[in-house]
Amino acid sequence: MILALFVAAAVMFIYSTFFGPKREKKEAPEQPAPAETVAKTPPETAAPGTAAPETTAAETAVAETAAPPATTEKPAPAAPAKVPERVKTGARAVVTTPLYVATFEDAGLVRLELAQYPPDEDQLLFARLDEAGAPPYAPLVEASENARWEVDRTTLNVGAGKTGKLVFKLVDGERVAARAEYVFRGDDYEVAANVVAAEEDKPVTLSTGSFVKAEEDPKEVGEISVDALVDTKKIRDKLSGKDEVKNYRGDIPWAALRSKYFIIAAVAPQGEELTVTRAKNDTLAGTYLLKRGGDYKIYFGPKGYDRLKEFKVGLERTVDLGWSIIGVIAALMLRLMILLNGVVHNYGVTIIVFSFIIKLLTYWPTAIQLKSSQRMQEIQPILKQLREQYKSDPQRLNAETMALYKKYKISPFGGCLPLVLQIPIFWGMFNALRNAIELKGAPFLFWITDLSQPDVLFELPFTIPLVNIGSVNMLPIIMGVTWVLQNKFTMPGKGGVKSEQQKLMAWLPVVFTLLFYNWPSGLVLYWTTNQLFTMGQMFIMRKSMRPLEAND
Repeated sequence: MILALFVAAAVMFIYSTFFGPKREKKEAPEQPAPAETVAKTPPETAAPGTAAPETTAAETAVAETAAPPATTEKPAPAAPAKVPERVKTGARAVVTTPLYVATFEDAGLVRLELAQYPPDEDQLLFARLDEAGAPPYAPLVEASENARWEVDRTTLNVGAGKTGKLVFKLVDGERVAARAEYVFRGDDYEVAANVVAAEEDKPVTLSTGSFVKAEEDPKEVGEISVDALVDTKKIRDKLSGKDEVKNYRGDIPWAALRSKYFIIAAVAPQGEELTVTRAKNDTLAGTYLLKRGGDYKIYFGPKGYDRLKEFKVGLERTVDLGWSIIGVIAALMLRLMILLNGVVHNYGVTIIVFSFIIKLLTYWPTAIQLKSSQRMQEIQPILKQLREQYKSDPQRLNAETMALYKKYKISPFGGCLPLVLQIPIFWGMFNALRNAIELKGAPFLFWITDLSQPDVLFELPFTIPLVNIGSVNMLPIIMGVTWVLQNKFTMPGKGGVKSEQQKLMAWLPVVFTLLFYNWPSGLVLYWTTNQLFTMGQMFIMRKSMRPLEAND
């Protein structure tokens, strides 16, 4: 029963961490507020930056619910300020540093290539920043049709440890309608920015960027979203097939366009409004209103948890480490793992060593759980006799069963509490490994060249339907084999009696091998290593355990 509880918890955990994000498209954002208004956009409505969305606004954070009926007695809140159209004149500059090559056009980021991370499906947002509406950081200001952007240089090379400045001006006749300055560092993804619309104390609207999904895109693009912190609540709007505009008002110190591993963020203490547009063609875009112009920060690159935490505004919450205590545990484990890798210099070895450390920390509760499970197996023949003897008298069967437990000093729930204590640890580790940018592109040994991807040994000429297996991945297979060995080693059965627990466990290696088959190899390595350490612990315990004795 104890192991069955573990399996149930593990399956729930796997479902929530793996399948949850897909379902999140249709669910409300976390902690919805009742004052939100969502307006359906007309079919011809363009993304923010190309036309002004027509919607109403909420005074606080919003939830993904339908707009209240027009007959409601509550007065409609004031509509958000009209967003000016993007002024597009093609003033382009390319910034090159040891970390990236960034292309800016008309003061907005239109393309980004990271030197340390080869292009893949998770970086699709970097290649499509200018496909719908305005690109990230582009100021959206009122200007005449004759206004033109000017840039002080077309190329800027910034070496390691150096800085460089890029200046854009929106010239409208005799006046400068807007000015955007960016100061780049050769050793970081952070950029110091300053934006002014005519006058410094005038509000400025920035684009958060946009993303347009293509039919051939992989499922990983479902991770792409617009995130922001509204007062103290993090909101997230993902790609959707809906036509809708959502408006958030409050203290908004940052807004970002992000994927699983990467982020394009604006950090501005003067942020006060965010508008997110989602269209049926799977377009996601947003605008970020600053109550006044001036200094702010931008960051584009990998979502390193500790690096984002340095902004001290909660930007690290864009890294999905789980909710409540799970997130705290995951963040702690991720930090310890990064610290350990500073000594080991191989994340595969780091995962193995870290798994061993966790096994030491959980040795005592695991020992209680394994001992309880072993003792329950030893009395299975006696329990079978009792069930046959008292099958027509349930009350007597229950009394005799409890007496048997007391006689042999066995608690039927002896392993439950230790198991409950361990679940948050396993869950936190799982979340940390699944979302850590540190594992992206990190090799282990031999054929395992990227711990954030499945460990494909070779591709098959076909794909097995339903389970989506089109390659030979060795780690999940090794994990399944070790699980079978662990079952035989830890639960051999007594007198040929197989409990319901044993029957269930016999199928788990198959089920979990299929579940883990296409998961990141770092996760599978951790789980496999933990299996092996558990087998070692059981071997030690069996040598030291005395035969079952009655409590005389």
